Amino acid sequence: MCSGFILSACTEDLCQVRKINFNGIELKWIKTIDTGGYYQNQIVMHGDSAYIVDSGNNVVHKIDLHSLSLTKAFIDLGQNANPYALTVSEGRFYIVNSILTNVVSASLESPSSLEIVLDSGDLISPAFVTATKGSVIVVDSEFDYLNADNTKGTLIVIADGVKQTVKTVNPNPQFAYVIEDSLVVVCSGVTKFDVDYAVIPPEKSCLEVYNLVDLTQAPVISCVENTSLSHLTFTSEAIFAGSGTSASIHRFSRESYAFEHTIEIGEANEVGMTYPLAFDDSILAVSNFNHDSLSVVSASSSPSMIGTLKLSLTDYNRLGPIGLAFDRDRGNLFVVYSLAGIVDVFQVDFVGH
Repeated sequence: MCSGFILSACTEDLCQVRKINFNGIELKWIKTIDTGGYYQNQIVMHGDSAYIVDSGNNVVHKIDLHSLSLTKAFIDLGQNANPYALTVSEGRFYIVNSILTNVVSASLESPSSLEIVLDSGDLISPAFVTATKGSVIVVDSEFDYLNADNTKGTLIVIADGVKQTVKTVNPNPQFAYVIEDSLVVVCSGVTKFDVDYAVIPPEKSCLEVYNLVDLTQAPVISCVENTSLSHLTFTSEAIFAGSGTSASIHRFSRESYAFEHTIEIGEANEVGMTYPLAFDDSILAVSNFNHDSLSVVSASSSPSMIGTLKLSLTDYNRLGPIGLAFDRDRGNLFVVYSLAGIVDVFQVDFVGH
């Protein structure tokens, strides 16, 4: 195992040859893209482009996957929009604006021509959007900032201009993922803070699995105690959930959705915020927001840590890695930072796998 590797300050030419090998998995830094972002939230790949949701600047940036060139503010959502999540479906963008409390849409060819799909009359606190088979699915956390214990949750499905609403069983749904014919919704639970601002995780956080053919059917529910589940990634055998409150990820069965076990990325019970990404059926990458690190983890039935890369260059403060995306055609891993306004690109070579 190799851990704690630090990329030191260097010129771009020198950094081109900087690399680290985790037991046959080689990461080679190839470029840093300076977006100038402020509270970047998400990276989404579609076709030959990657799109970065930049909440603080109210824009979406575009990266060409071939040249790694950047188009800043490819989509401008307007002042105080606070874009939070994005998806692309059937030639259109769908973007959740948190402060404006709406969902807007635009075509890939005319990204400046925005249309409102849902507005504040339809939503309370929109958190996420995904799409499948002609349907757009918006996750409304219904988070109650005045009394968090009143938080509930709703899914809004739009198909052929018709809106359908489905109440979640558990509070504070934050993410939703289409896995074959199922919609897997992450109900993160309500995180609180004590008088010293220490994190108090929810008593439980749950996956709710809905039948996409009939969302009114009762979902399969699988919960984990004392954590706040977040982003998902999946392999052919398992689903892995990140955490919004601990330096860990959580494995669920892909077949039954039952919770199987927790993998510690840091120390046990250590505060953290993790984002997992499956390279393939055997290997995961996991970013840790609180510790500015990137870990490589085995995705086997008995998963284990392979190694950790400390994301530290003195050229930039690499604070808050928040999103990961993998361009399988070119073998490039993109690491998006929330607090640094940059995107790092690593070439991944599975030389020993």
